[in-house]
Amino acid sequence: MSLKSAKDSLVSALFELSKAANDASSATIDFYNASLLTGSTNQDTEIFNNLSQSLKLLTNAVNSVHATSNQIQAHNQVNFALDPALTDISINNSQFPVAVQQLPTQASQQPFPHHQISQQVEQQKKKVEKDPNAPKKPLTVFFAYSAWARQSLRDDRLAKGLPSLSSTEITQEISKKWNELPETEKDLWKQAYDNELKLYQIEKARYLEAKKLGHDVTRSGPNNAPVPLPDFLKSSSKVDSADDKKDKKKKSTKKRKTDLPDF
Repeated sequence: MSLKSAKDSLVSALFELSKAANDASSATIDFYNASLLTGSTNQDTEIFNNLSQSLKLLTNAVNSVHATSNQIQAHNQVNFALDPALTDISINNSQFPVAVQQLPTQASQQPFPHHQISQQVEQQKKKVEKDPNAPKKPLTVFFAYSAWARQSLRDDRLAKGLPSLSSTEITQEISKKWNELPETEKDLWKQAYDNELKLYQIEKARYLEAKKLGHDVTRSGPNNAPVPLPDFLKSSSKVDSADDKKDKKKKSTKKRKTDLPDF
């Protein structure tokens, strides 16, 4: 295969990769929106496990490409004279992703050290697993607003007898509402996040201290990320974490038992 043919094949593959990345981005948004509307079930757990395995495969592939690129750049020290017939080979980088623009423009004459690539990939695979019992950082301002606005939109359309919106339409509507929100109200959401973040930092410090002392830090219930809400919405909001729902269920059961007549 000539150098020009190899270049054309590479450019074509990178262009397809760019389109696939855009599709993956849209699918990720749809998946995130769907995850906020579902509870925690065995089927959901299986879905997340399958997704986790797919993401691991993708991560390994990306790490391999990244390591290969680094090795090519590291060993691209020997310049060679190109054949005049090949000097017209060029790539219009503006049409392709940043990854294309960062590829080396010359090939190395030195042998490629595959064993070093394998070592780098293995090192990148060795990541510290997150403890499921560790405190979760609260949702950032916009995502917290999105969780609240999504539920509000669904309830409003249901009350008016209107059909449900698609995930894309919901996301667009939420973005529109957020952009139209007064700065004073946005500040209230930011303040709610700051308050929740302080609580998270305190809880995280306690968690790390308990781990350091060898204490058990296992949680009894779901460990979901808190959803910061301004004070004026807390009393009327329907956005509850899984822990809140569990506590409400316990209180409801206790109340029913208390109301039972004596026999």
